[in-house]
Amino acid sequence: MKIEIEEREKIWKLYEQYGYRVEENCEDYMIFALENVMYPAVDILVFDDQSQEYERKRNEYSSSGFGVRKTVYDGLDSIENYLFAGFFRVEAVNKQLEANYDRYAAKQMKVYHKDKSEYRYIPIPYTVETNFFEESGTGSQNIVNSIYNNMQGDRPVLIIIEAAAGYGKTSTAYELIHKYTQEHKNVRPFFMELSKDRTASNFHYLLLSQIEQQFDILLKNDIVLHNIKQGRIPLIIDGFDELLSADLDDGGVNADFKEVETMLSTISDLLTNHSKVVLTTRKTAIFSGQSFLDWYAERVSYSFSFDIIRYQLSSPTFHDWLDASRCKTFRDRNIGSSIANPVLMGYLRYIDDNEFKSILQNPSLLTDKFFNFMLKREIERQDLPFSVNEQFQILSRLAALFGGYHITSDSRASVKQSLLELNRDLIEQKAVSKEPESIANTLTNHALLDRKGTENIGFLNDFIFGTLFMHSIIKNDADMKDYYAETSYPFLEKAILAAAVTDKDRRILFYDHLRKCCTLTGPLQFWAGLKLMGMTLGSFSDLSFDAGSLYNPVENCFIANGNDNCFLMCSFSNICFSHCHFNFHQIDSCTFINCKFDNCTKEGSTLSCEFYNCSERPENHFIDIIPVETIDDVSTYDADYWRYKILSTFTKVGGRSRRMRMISKLREEFGSKSGNLNFKKTFASLMADGFIFCNGDKAFITDEGMHLLNTNFFTDGRV
Repeated sequence: MKIEIEEREKIWKLYEQYGYRVEENCEDYMIFALENVMYPAVDILVFDDQSQEYERKRNEYSSSGFGVRKTVYDGLDSIENYLFAGFFRVEAVNKQLEANYDRYAAKQMKVYHKDKSEYRYIPIPYTVETNFFEESGTGSQNIVNSIYNNMQGDRPVLIIIEAAAGYGKTSTAYELIHKYTQEHKNVRPFFMELSKDRTASNFHYLLLSQIEQQFDILLKNDIVLHNIKQGRIPLIIDGFDELLSADLDDGGVNADFKEVETMLSTISDLLTNHSKVVLTTRKTAIFSGQSFLDWYAERVSYSFSFDIIRYQLSSPTFHDWLDASRCKTFRDRNIGSSIANPVLMGYLRYIDDNEFKSILQNPSLLTDKFFNFMLKREIERQDLPFSVNEQFQILSRLAALFGGYHITSDSRASVKQSLLELNRDLIEQKAVSKEPESIANTLTNHALLDRKGTENIGFLNDFIFGTLFMHSIIKNDADMKDYYAETSYPFLEKAILAAAVTDKDRRILFYDHLRKCCTLTGPLQFWAGLKLMGMTLGSFSDLSFDAGSLYNPVENCFIANGNDNCFLMCSFSNICFSHCHFNFHQIDSCTFINCKFDNCTKEGSTLSCEFYNCSERPENHFIDIIPVETIDDVSTYDADYWRYKILSTFTKVGGRSRRMRMISKLREEFGSKSGNLNFKKTFASLMADGFIFCNGDKAFITDEGMHLLNTNFFTDGRV
């Protein structure tokens, strides 16, 4: 076989990437020597398998002490696959990944005192959109299969998996790796499990650091990054939100995007050729904002293009987790979906019948039953000298410290020291036969704590952290007040989600102490009222509320109920209101975008507010229709001018390239009251006529819209 010079150069370069140098370059073969290894070795790449030269060269190098491997050339791809499989030890590493999966399964089942063989991944309801367009029939396929299938194409792809704290992101990431190791023998997944500690640095540093930890010392960063770009190393990053600073996302849609952009830019550098990158992150408004859309549009419009596929995980259902008999029991007793938390669903799935029957007697105490179940066993398992309540106190203080420091994990030594310092009196009181340090060390092995990454210790899951933090707040521990005051949005969010599944009295008590002890942003105060009190409390002005923050839907709540609770010039995006009651006497000049109103009732008229791309049941008549004659002075309204003005905002400079727009941002550009009225009327007509297409808060100009925009609107000299 004759190999051209250009192809030989590509072969040469490929071997050089893996640390070889070329020894001989002949017509029938090439010989490459591996440098910087303890035992010298050469690869003899044979182009003509019938040539007699191989045996002579093999003997020559063998007699000189080299290990010799023969490879018959069958194209560049075969060589790259051969080198990749050998250097990245794909088969052996995949076995290690399977062992990690087994350990993860065992850890999940340990909570319920079950063997890892009983672990089953419960498919999670979800929605998915590709490049910001929601796919039809989403959620019909198992989510892991859907993600896996979307990672099999040739195009580079960034997959974002979003869920509320504790709603299955990490389990989904592990299941995806499990599927790869079962079905794909020529890839080597790279799993980065992020957790913020007191020394956490930027993402670029963490990426290089974990490459050094997880890959052979002989492999340089460049070859790992090269294979990520080629798609042979799918990069799965669990807990991307862990790297966000405490004040980055306060629950609104206008968060400072600079820090996220820096991290995403590192990732976008990898999104070339055939790369596959997966991020899991808590639900955040960041990925619903105009800045993220602009970031994507800027990158795909120049030197390269990649796809963004965004999965949003929904709340679990009894039907998914419980067998038919237990499901029927919950339906018959009309127990609501408010307790549908994955941790509690797992508990209900695996406990025995007697324990299950005891819960049915008072479902509101489900959380207490779960923690009693866990903590009583710890007394026996580790010979702990602490009662259930004392364990709660010890771990609640640790949760408050983590919240105050904005960390999800810390070194084992630091956690041990913190447990000792925060609870010294109690630990020393119990230290009869053991030293206090020994007891603190035992506590670091507590079932509610878990190893994070390679060395750190954190809480087992977000629900456990949130519940413990909630109890600390309720107790109003004087020693922890400074920590409460410093706790940031993501940690307060976890506590609110955990508290939402407890009994009513506890929710009310927690809400009262939360307002006194912690610093609540406007959006967090809004969501806390809905989730804990079933109503909004306080006054809100010029704020944005997006369902990307706390969990959807909002059910059986009162919005603006009472004279001291009002909303002025606020926007509500992507929220499903179910069986809610609105007082529009207290809601003025607000905007609802892509919201759903299911069996909602109201006082007053909605005419003082704006509704874009919202939906309701036709029989409800929730959204009042604005009479045409009240919109503006017809004599001053120029339909063509307003159509041109709005459509032109959907193109970049020069008018050739399109861009997506967020409706919430677009309407702000037409600031005056009359401008907003004209915008509202015109935007509605552009949608109705098919010139603009909307997906949630995102709006796109259609081909028909571009044609209209490029047509001469005016005949009287106006541009």
